[in-house]
Amino acid sequence: MTIPTAAMSELGNSTAIYHSHRGAALSELEKIWEAVKECEKAINLDPKLFIAHNNLALVLLRLGQVDNARKHSVK
Repeated sequence: MTIPTAAMSELGNSTAIYHSHRGAALSELEKIWEAVKECEKAINLDPKLFIAHNNLALVLLRLGQVDNARKHSVK
C-alpha cells in the first residue's frame, strides 16, 4: 500500500482529514509510531473529528494500549 500523496495534497497538509488519512495509511505500512503522530496532529487540528479518534484508537490497539485506545474510541 502506498500513501496517495498526489491525491492527499489536494486536501492540504494542514488539514485534520489529511493527517488522519495519512495516519491510517502509515499504520497499514506498519509505521506505527509515525501513524500515532499523524493521528495526534489530526486531533490537535480538529478535536471533534471522529475518524481521527477512531484511527488513533486502532493504532493504539496495535501497540497494546487498550486503555488509551478506549479513550479515543468513545469520542
